Amino acid sequence: MHSATVRIARLANQLLALARAEPRRACRAAFGGGPEGLAEGAADEWVHSALARDLDLGFELAPASVSGDALLLREALGNLVHNSIEYAPRGGHITVRTGARNGRPFIENRG
Repeated sequence: MHSATVRIARLANQLLALARAEPRRACRAAFGGGPEGLAEGAADEWVHSALARDLDLGFELAPASVSGDALLLREALGNLVHNSIEYAPRGGHITVRTGARNGRPFIENRG
């Protein structure tokens, strides 16, 4: 029951984030930062979640330039890390990496 409630709350928050982003789609402001800035900004929240599941969460954040809606990029990155934390076996390792390959920005995580 508890895990179902947590999943529903997370889904509701994702839907709210999407609803907040929709009106801005017409005047889509470019986010000129990089994925490393997004990861640094949310790392504290993720570390606490990882520690609660006995996971080693690390970061290798190289700079990269990306344009897009900061709210949606932050939500996508949050989903990636949340899923890794949720489905990694206890005692596992997760590394979040950002950077650029062949001139293209990337965000990835390995567990």
